[in-house]
Amino acid sequence: MKNPVIQRRAAVRERMRQAGLDALLISNPQNRYYVTGFYGHDDGEDSAGRVVLTHDAVVLLTDGRYTEQAREEAPDVAVVDRREPLAQLVAATLRDLGWQRAQTGQTPRMLGVEADHLTLAQGQALSKGGRRLFRVVATRRLIEPLRAVKSPEEIALTRRATEITCQTFEHLLRFLRQPDLTEQQVAAEIYVTMLRLGAEDLAFDSIVATGANGARPHATPGARVLQPGEPIIIDMGAKFRGYCADMTRTVFLDDAPPVWRERYAHVLAANETCERDLRAGMTGQAADALARESLARAGLAERYIHGTGHGTGLEIHEDPLLSYHSAPEVVVPEGSIVTVEPGVYFTGEGGIRIEDAVVVRRDGREVLTTAPKNIDAMIVRRHD
Repeated sequence: MKNPVIQRRAAVRERMRQAGLDALLISNPQNRYYVTGFYGHDDGEDSAGRVVLTHDAVVLLTDGRYTEQAREEAPDVAVVDRREPLAQLVAATLRDLGWQRAQTGQTPRMLGVEADHLTLAQGQALSKGGRRLFRVVATRRLIEPLRAVKSPEEIALTRRATEITCQTFEHLLRFLRQPDLTEQQVAAEIYVTMLRLGAEDLAFDSIVATGANGARPHATPGARVLQPGEPIIIDMGAKFRGYCADMTRTVFLDDAPPVWRERYAHVLAANETCERDLRAGMTGQAADALARESLARAGLAERYIHGTGHGTGLEIHEDPLLSYHSAPEVVVPEGSIVTVEPGVYFTGEGGIRIEDAVVVRRDGREVLTTAPKNIDAMIVRRHD
């Protein structure tokens, strides 16, 4: 079987040809991992390294803290251990690959840079340092669309991240029986539990939102104590070997009042309708409409204030987007992993959201999320 990293590189090079690029400087850490297999990372400016990719070479620019790891994880990649400023390092690397300054009247070769992941100062330094050797061309989303379709290995890693997330939720259903828990305490328990179960990190900051805080889709956990009868939105995901899980459940302490049971039933119906009818090749708008129209029939259209889902992978938000904001030509490709997460929100009261991760297959879909979502399973009874 051909090395998937080599296949990815070939696909990136084809995109480079289409864009008229002779080389690409990869500074996005996730894209660097995608085309090399090197998983080193650092905070801030991410000094773990950048990649220079030409049509016949691939060079990882890193330093001594990462060279051993890089050579082990990316054995077919040339690893350069130098500490010069980036512009000097890129120019030296291309000269080592045989690039020469353009003669008077000649057009320099084209070096693409990832405009979303390079500072203005770095771009200016590259342009100055590469004068007559290369011309800097700003690119956006050259690699990211390729990441929408997952390989079997990527699906397996996401499946494991999702398993850890579901196991964490199973633990939470017991943990929530304790009295006087705050949103922050539950969020802390999520983090500790995911690490204990084998996650390398959280895929994103967990959301634990009860009562009125739950009316904010991206609420920040605070000191509010969880109250019986109020919906508690728990949005969380583990990261495993770089791949992100994403799951939301809405639970209730002791019981769910009738009005919230009815709202929950409508959101669950929207979730299940979308998952049942989701197919490869449909547009992101059409996929969104599956859930949106279900909630509209229940009279909740105005309460649904975000899109139905998004791709996940090396980043928690990737292509494709399942949204009424999606471009009309955007389709959900076979092999993508997307979330299905309809929700409704009531200012001053709270909200309901139910989210699963779904692998889109040619003839349907596979739901990776195994945690229960029926309303009875969402009731945490503390006095049995």
